[in-house]
Order: sequence, then structure tokens, then C-alpha cells
Amino acid sequence: GNTCSAVTCHSGNGIVAGVPDVQWGASLGCNGCHGDSETLTTNAHFKHVNTKAYACDTCHASTVVGSSSFANKALHGDATVEVAGAQVVTWSGTTTKTCATSCHMSATPQWNNTASGACGTCHTALSNTTGGLISSNAHAQHFSAAYGPKFNSTLATSCSNCHTSNTAITHVDGTLNLAAGMNKIGACGTCHKQSTNWTTGRVTCESCHSTAGGQLSVIGGITAPDKTIAATKGHGKAGIAQACSACHDNTAAHISGVLGDQKRLLPALVGSTNLECNYCHTDAGKVSGTKLNVKAHKASGLGSLCSDCHNAHGTVNTMMVNGTINGTAVSFTGNNTFANPAQTGVCQVCHTTTKYFTKAGQPAQDHVASTTDCTQCHQHNPATGLAFVPNGGCDACHGYPPAPRQTLSAVTFGVQGNWSSARFEDYSGGGGAHLVLAHIKKDAKPSEGWANCLPCHQGGDATHARALPIRTHVESVTVQIDPQYRFSDQALATYTSVTLVSGGTNKSGSCFNVSCHFRPTPKWSIER
Repeated sequence: GNTCSAVTCHSGNGIVAGVPDVQWGASLGCNGCHGDSETLTTNAHFKHVNTKAYACDTCHASTVVGSSSFANKALHGDATVEVAGAQVVTWSGTTTKTCATSCHMSATPQWNNTASGACGTCHTALSNTTGGLISSNAHAQHFSAAYGPKFNSTLATSCSNCHTSNTAITHVDGTLNLAAGMNKIGACGTCHKQSTNWTTGRVTCESCHSTAGGQLSVIGGITAPDKTIAATKGHGKAGIAQACSACHDNTAAHISGVLGDQKRLLPALVGSTNLECNYCHTDAGKVSGTKLNVKAHKASGLGSLCSDCHNAHGTVNTMMVNGTINGTAVSFTGNNTFANPAQTGVCQVCHTTTKYFTKAGQPAQDHVASTTDCTQCHQHNPATGLAFVPNGGCDACHGYPPAPRQTLSAVTFGVQGNWSSARFEDYSGGGGAHLVLAHIKKDAKPSEGWANCLPCHQGGDATHARALPIRTHVESVTVQIDPQYRFSDQALATYTSVTLVSGGTNKSGSCFNVSCHFRPTPKWSIER
């Protein structure tokens, strides 16, 4: 078979396992005895040959040129391992097997102890190495800071997130070797897509979460949530001008690899429901007007959280109203767009059982026009109760009671005993004889509700059309006299001959067959 085995000069001296038998006429090559970059794994060979791709003459220059030609055949196969090379300054010999080289600088790694040549034996690198964790520039932010990516300070692979250190060409060449896309001053493309400065430490929230200066950061495969419009539509906009740190703790744990698991709210904002919003919106020193003491719309379920309807970081809608509520895209551009024919107004997208402006759609003329500011009657910050619940009884719309625009003598309202909540009606003939003595007592209070109205408006709340403004819906005004006030049982008590037409052609009527008075009533209104 032209082969022989157990040959001294081809045995590899037991250094390399699996050396094939010698075959006459064939060539073993260097790998035949010494193995290749994959199999030459004794001691630190793998680190030098496989990981860093050093050629054999890096450490054995007296014997070989490159990795495949002899420099001196006499030194080959002489049972002695000659260690010498341009970068090998000293070699202690086979007893201690240490070298002092330009590769390892002042360190003296031991050939048969690979840990002795790890990162940190030459320079400060990892927490488990000789020099300890590197702390220059922004290293601390990447390894130690709670708000950073928290690279593992014990693994050399953490260094390779930003550096190329595992090839002979790029290592120990006197140059700081950064991976592709990395720049000390500029974009570090793997994570930070916008310009950063390694020497100045921390980056801003906006440099990761805003596209104003470039793309969003991508760290650990997670793209930073886009908060670009917070500066123009959210709490950072003019007039509010709050920085991210007004609500968020910029020292808290941040980058966990799970999207949205850490909101980083300040401790004072964490606790009961809506506390983060109430922290400012219940403080007169921070907000005022309609934004003070705002309340949630529901006690539980959808509408009980401020975030059900608002996004503090802003949306395409006005007032930070969410772009989608209850599964419906919402359009809200101001206080005259609470409702619309497309049923995408912020007041419509949830309502299914309300009388007006439901999700299924109700025409605007059945109530106030959709271009009216709904919060005039449905306040976001009522003194009591929940937000947007109708904020009053009769007096909320037309005073308690309604009073005519023109009277025979001057009337002053606002004192208990003289209709503390009454106000003049806004249409010709409105209010009429509400002022006439005995129709409504002078100490009437809004809290008494329908009690003072029922003698003449017997239908009460169930038949009350809440179509506003009344001047364009005067046909909705009805008088239905309680039968107990009729004079004769032969006929009904009625209010006759009245004409109510939106547009000014109104005419007063007269009560008929009522026990209150025994002759035709005076005109209800001196205007008509």
C-alpha cells in the first residue's frame, strides 16, 4: 500500500492527533503533521492561528517563512521548538513558556494558560480581567450605567459590539479599531443612527427617540419608540415646554431588550391610577383654566385612564388626543370637531347608548351643532363627578328659570329670592311670563330641577328636546299643562294660539280652561 506508520519524523511527536500514515509518492504538507487552523488546537495555537489568523512565522520565523515554506530545514524535525519572530522579543523556554512581545506589551502570558493572555492582561478591558473594567469616555454608559445597554462586563464578545479585535491585521497595530459603521464622533450605525460624540458621555433622549436628527436608534434589535412629535404636539410644545426629564427618570433602567416594559416614570408619578397626569393637572401652580382638575370620563373600563384618550407625547390630533380610540380612527382638530358626519369625532367613537352623537351616528340637529364646543356643557373638569357628564340641570342651557329678553321693568338676577341662576333667553319672545308672580317662586333654585316646571311642562325630562341653541329650535318648546290645574272637567287645560317658528315669526298664546286665572291670560311675551 506504499504506506508506513510509527515513523519518527512524521509522527508529530504526539502534538497533533490523527496524523495520517505516510504514503510514498504523496505529500503530507505542513498540515499533515501539524494540523490546519481548525485542528491545531494545542495550548494557545487556536487563539493565534484560528482566531487571529497569524501565520506560523509570527512566532517561528527561524524555522518557516509564512506558513508553508522552510526558512531553515536543519531546524525542522530536530525535536526542538524554536520560538522567535519579529514580534517575539523574549521566550522563556519550554519550562515556563512565557513570552514578552509587542503583541502583549508589558504582559507575560503563558503559552499553556490561555486565560493569561485574555483582554485586560494588556490593557483595561473587562471586570474580570487584570486591569478591570475600562472607564474612559462613554464605556461606563455602555457597561455600568442602569440607563445604558448594560453590556456583559465579563465577556470579550461585549467588546466586539463596537471593536474589531480578533484578527491579526486589525489588532495591536497602534490604531483604535472600530467595527464598520462605528465612529467616535458621528453615527455609531449599529445602534445610534444619529450623530453622537463618544467623548462627551451621555446622549439625549431625542437622539434615540426622534427622527428630527436622523433615524431612530436600534439597540439589541429593538427600535426606539418614535416620540418625534413630543416636541411640537406633546408636552414639549410651545406653551408647555416640558423636557423628557419632567416625567421620566433618566437614570433608571432603560434598555432591557423588551419593547415598552420600562416607562421610567419618576417615583412621584408612579402609584394610583392617572397619578402621572394628576401630578400636574391637579396643581394650580402648574396648570390653570380648563386644564386644572381634569377628570377621567368613566370610573372603570375604557375611559377611566387618561391614556385611553390622550397620548402625553402628542399625536396628529389637537390636545394630544389619541389617533385611535376604541378601535376607531379619531379626527380632532379643535373644540369645534368633537363630532362629525363620519362618526370619527372624539365624542362619538365610544358612545352606543347615548341619545346624541353615537358611534352609529345621530344627526347634529337633534342636539347642539357638532361645531359647538361640547365642553361648554360637558366639562372636562367639573366641580364634582366625572368628566363630560352634563354639568347641570335646566340652568345649564337656558337659566333657571328662563327669562324674557324684554320686560316692563328692569330685572336684576343673581340674588337668592330673585332667581339666582336665571338668565335672559336668546330668542324673540323667549322666557315670557316666567317672571310673572306665582308662575315660579322667586326663591327657586336649580337644585329643585323640574319641580317648578311641571305645572306647565308636564312631560318633564322625558319629552324635553335638548336642541340648542333655542333660537334656531324654538319649535321644540312645548307647553303641556298639568290636568289638575284645569278649571272645568268639560275641556282640557291647554295653551292655545301660540306660534313658534325659528326665524322670528313667534307669537304668544294663551292658557285656556285653567284654574289659575279665570279670564284670558295676558300675552306671554311683551315682544310678541
